[in-house]
Amino acid sequence: MKYHNLSLHRLCLAIFSGGLIFLSFPRFNLAILAWLGLVPLFFAIRNTSARSSFCLGWICGLIYFGGTLYWIIRTMTLYGHVSLWQSILILFAMSAYLALYIGGFAALWSWLRLRVSLPDLLIAPLVWTSLEFLRAHLLTGFPWSTLGYSQYLSLHLIQLADITGVYGVSFVLVFFNAGIASLLEHFIIQKKEGKKFWSYPASHIIPTLAVVLIVIYGYGIYKMHYKQPETHKTLRLGLIQGNIPQKEKWDKSFQNKISGIYQDLTLQAAQQKPGLIIWPEASTPFIHEQKGDYLEKISPLAQKAQVPMIVGSPRLEQKEKQILLKNSAFLLSKEGKILHYYDKIHLVPFGEYLPMKKLLALLGSVVNEVGEFSPGKNFTNFTLNKVNFGLVICYEIIFPSLFRKFIQEKTDFMINITNDAWYGRSSAPYQHFSMAVFRAIENGLNIVRVANTGISGIIDPMGRVQVETPLFYRTALVKDLQLQRINTFYTKYGDLFTQLCLALLSLLLIIGYRHHPKMEGNIHHVL
Repeated sequence: MKYHNLSLHRLCLAIFSGGLIFLSFPRFNLAILAWLGLVPLFFAIRNTSARSSFCLGWICGLIYFGGTLYWIIRTMTLYGHVSLWQSILILFAMSAYLALYIGGFAALWSWLRLRVSLPDLLIAPLVWTSLEFLRAHLLTGFPWSTLGYSQYLSLHLIQLADITGVYGVSFVLVFFNAGIASLLEHFIIQKKEGKKFWSYPASHIIPTLAVVLIVIYGYGIYKMHYKQPETHKTLRLGLIQGNIPQKEKWDKSFQNKISGIYQDLTLQAAQQKPGLIIWPEASTPFIHEQKGDYLEKISPLAQKAQVPMIVGSPRLEQKEKQILLKNSAFLLSKEGKILHYYDKIHLVPFGEYLPMKKLLALLGSVVNEVGEFSPGKNFTNFTLNKVNFGLVICYEIIFPSLFRKFIQEKTDFMINITNDAWYGRSSAPYQHFSMAVFRAIENGLNIVRVANTGISGIIDPMGRVQVETPLFYRTALVKDLQLQRINTFYTKYGDLFTQLCLALLSLLLIIGYRHHPKMEGNIHHVL
């Protein structure tokens, strides 16, 4: 049976590959599958045209992203005010778009391997990494489910992110997938011809894979055991996880209840004398300006607790004749005065604003009841008692290049406040948390994460989770934060590694365009 010249067994291999990949991500956490999840796809697209390879790659990507983003259906249905079939349609549309990058990977790999004189296990990671980088930036960008995130628990492996960013981990994974696929193909051919396995290219690929693995893990072991950052100060923090259901959050009848919960938790934390108490994103059940100056319901609480506070709250800003709604975070002194604030820069499509609003009007409004937000512009840093820190809101933490713009020479740690109640008990909160591990390693500093319903916690500069809370658990967590900092290559130079991959891929495309396809048969290009 064939569909558009694609045999059924090739389709099954592509689907199987997509399934293996999404199972490697949190919450499934079968990270080992990311080391071989692309192997079925490589077999599916061998000896096919670039067009057929694109279709097979797209199918693989549809399963890959559909599996990691399935929680969109629940979010859109419960909080986006759209029907089930519309939510399914949105998930399909989003997965179909993201799958284009996997289709592009398959097509470019098939096309280049016949036109350039590079081993397949180098072509594949160059293409994959370049397309992941483009996916993180095009059309506002959406780097969720970047392949490297599947390894967030493998701390020795992912220490190279302080040089390459998360994309370097993706590069290594695809490198090994292509190498394993080449070895399997070689084994099949040698067995059919009755020859020994240990010959070219196996005699070259196996040592290469071994050396790469030793170097990467060796660097991780060296860094984690012999390059420990020095602690120059300790700051006691109070992390407030209110566990407010999303359906109650903006219901006026619950305002007093919500305020009472946060007041009780804050005073509970204040008894342990923290230097800073942090509330999650949009934790106040009202808009700042509609309740008077200095968040009048919070100001007396800060005075009573005698502790400076970070409070997430929407705010209104008048600009000429427009009134703009901002998703903000305020730093209040222990006297209850606003010292500084930050407006969220990178907003969530379909959550905080509706892209292509006129075109998507038939799907209904998928912004919450607060309204449609406007982005901030300033990469704000806060200072409190000579301690400097930056703050990002919600999914801003998934953008490596955006996050590093908050890191200044004297930044001691970073805060991420979020509201993951949207996701329910799906894998999304775990996926979201895993990305914070990479931001800590990339920039060599602590990340303090405070979420409405979890996961809240502290991650050190090596990506080690020092403490974390369970989902849907109300708590006031007080913890001493060791202020540590490692100056990293990534913080200084950003995505240089990935940009080099993109430049090299561009060069290969030019070379490939100028050369005629090579004949199949050279074992160097069997896969």
